[in-house]
Amino acid sequence: MEKDEFIRVAQSRVKKVFTSHPDKARNTTHATAKIGEGLTCTFTQGEITTTMDMPEIMGGNNKGPSPGFHACAAVAGCVAIGIKQATALENIQCKSVDVALEMDFDDAAMFGLGENTAAPLDTRLTINIASNALPEVIQTLVDRVLEMDPFYLALRDAQS
Repeated sequence: MEKDEFIRVAQSRVKKVFTSHPDKARNTTHATAKIGEGLTCTFTQGEITTTMDMPEIMGGNNKGPSPGFHACAAVAGCVAIGIKQATALENIQCKSVDVALEMDFDDAAMFGLGENTAAPLDTRLTINIASNALPEVIQTLVDRVLEMDPFYLALRDAQS
């Protein structure tokens, strides 16, 4: 089975389950972050663990990427995967999806300095899709994906 067909079949199966049993679409993520000595942090969700740390200039040991690295990876990766899933589900030919993420910060705000918040001041996504589909078809798909993308929305929308 071709990879896009595999993705399409898997996504269709999940959509069918969620349509007939909406309660199965609800879930809660359980995860833990643990730090002992220093700033090296072990994050575990289910059976998957990753290590985060801060650079030495911030008091860390540089034993892994920073939490910000993982946050950026979550946003860019979720958008890229969401677009690829949507193209496969809608049977739109897509050779590749490239998502570039730029975020502006006032790092002094992490120390309570200045008037800005520690949240990103501005975020820019540049999305390039290699496809034979018409640009307006791709743009409509991207707009729809962004309105359904969990980590893009988590960055964009205020949380309680």
